[in-house]
Amino acid sequence: MAIEINHPKTGERITEYLSPSRVNSFIECQGEWALKYLYEIETPPPNEKMKRGSDIEEYLNNNLYKSPKGNPHFEHDIDEDDMPCVHLLLDRMDDLFEHFSGHLELQNQVTNFNFKIPLIGFIDYRMGTTIFELKTTTRKPVRKPSDNHIRQVMFYNGWDPEKDDFKLKGTCLIYAILKREPEIHFWISEDLERIGGFEPGEYSIISKNQIMANHVSMKLSLRAMWNHIDFYKNNGYSLVPMDFSHYRLSGYDPQKCMNFMKEKKDKFERGET
Repeated sequence: MAIEINHPKTGERITEYLSPSRVNSFIECQGEWALKYLYEIETPPPNEKMKRGSDIEEYLNNNLYKSPKGNPHFEHDIDEDDMPCVHLLLDRMDDLFEHFSGHLELQNQVTNFNFKIPLIGFIDYRMGTTIFELKTTTRKPVRKPSDNHIRQVMFYNGWDPEKDDFKLKGTCLIYAILKREPEIHFWISEDLERIGGFEPGEYSIISKNQIMANHVSMKLSLRAMWNHIDFYKNNGYSLVPMDFSHYRLSGYDPQKCMNFMKEKKDKFERGET
């Protein structure tokens, strides 16, 4: 989907943008990032867990929040074993939102202009200045939420790579734990504890240390990503040199990644599809 926006300072029309998933992809695995976003080579389709989570979120939107998108009559698409968790979510989120002011917005578009290329994302639920992100999982995040999820809400909070520090505000990560006895656990920014609505034992405060660790890692990763993007643009369709040694490869073998990209590059230069 092409998104066109005007830059708030220059007024120029912007058609090139990043998404939180693109930045997270680079941080987690440079090889996969290059295949998908530089060379536009199709990566494996979303797995069953991702589809499961998407179906649950769409069901919630249609049945509780009257989303204009989708079909409101598709309960049969959700696994029967997941329905207890879905009903628990419907009841709990309905109660929780009563403690927050503002109109409930779904898939609220947010644009962060603190980057060389603007970053556009879509917040699951927003009420006033508070954002809620829904995550489905089969395991309860006991020690801390996913770094991937923390980076995502930092982007939505206006994270600026030029700043020395960052404070997360107005943020709630809703983890729906899909198991025989379903649970819901909230990871929230410190300021939300004062608002109320969260029961003892069902929420945890997002650690300042985790936020700062991701603040530092993202600053370093973005510099490397800009270098890769600039190199790619300046040299056309050419192999992007990468150092895989400092990155978790998410199951990708670095040499196989490089060989695969080189093979695609050679075929392109020979005019083969």
